[in-house]
Amino acid sequence: MIEYPALMPYSERYADMEMRPLTIRLYLEAGSQLAGYDPLHLDNLLARCVVDEATQWQGLPAEHNIGYTLPVPLQCLWRDSRGYPLWAATPFVPAEGAEGDVWYRHKRQQSGRWTGTKRGTLRLSATSGRWMERRVPVPTVVAPYWEARCIGNAIEIGRLLDHLSQVGKERSRGMGVVERWEIEPTDTFRLVGEDNELTRSLPMEAVELLNGWMPTGAPAPVGWTPP
Repeated sequence: MIEYPALMPYSERYADMEMRPLTIRLYLEAGSQLAGYDPLHLDNLLARCVVDEATQWQGLPAEHNIGYTLPVPLQCLWRDSRGYPLWAATPFVPAEGAEGDVWYRHKRQQSGRWTGTKRGTLRLSATSGRWMERRVPVPTVVAPYWEARCIGNAIEIGRLLDHLSQVGKERSRGMGVVERWEIEPTDTFRLVGEDNELTRSLPMEAVELLNGWMPTGAPAPVGWTPP
């Protein structure tokens, strides 16, 4: 894995931080919905916050076939043979009373009126090709709040999350506007919930963490660590 110089001070600082089980609650402003095709992952959010802060919002250089070491103020439960970490954090789950909906993103055909050709105005097809009109459904959820569990440092997690004003997809269209975050201590962190289901995605190689419990569903090709 790539050790990026700007991130190394965070790795060193987080290695000595006190970690404990926590509950993180996300409240959105009234009328704002959380949009996206996948759940919102706490470890991904924190990794992005660290990268933005460390690089002054410039991001990391694009690399292929290898990942960066992305420090987060969370406890690492396990690492695979390449060094990729499994963090003690669950996705955000909507509270009871949540309602799902679908919001449609429209892509209109460009007129081409300002694009000249040898034959005059460029005519773009609205029914085929790259310029065709599209109506893309985006799942959304409105809920009293969203909740994630983790083992981490409450002060540092709160500091990082405090910079986020919006989360999820379609933020430029008013989705995912953050009202506040709440962080409180809890008793335990579990990989298997009370419904006898995994609380977060887990690679098959890390089944040892489940202490003999085996999932009943078929494996799926999903991510399990911040990209």
